[in-house]
Amino acid sequence: GLLTLRYSPEKKGVLLGTAYDMLGRPMFENQTLASPEGSLIDATAWPPGVYFLWLKDPSSQTSATLRIVRL
Repeated sequence: GLLTLRYSPEKKGVLLGTAYDMLGRPMFENQTLASPEGSLIDATAWPPGVYFLWLKDPSSQTSATLRIVRL
């Protein structure tokens, strides 16, 4: 139910995260992930399924998408 997201400490900043279900409904939007050592995302209320976590670096405007499968 809890996801730990770690990213490179060289980023020296925060990431913004938004998670969507397969129908495009947001599970949360623009959550600040401020700890490279491990930011927690609470997915305990999410029903089983596939989700997409969109991460954005506000300083460089780069982004990445991760697929999450909740069993």
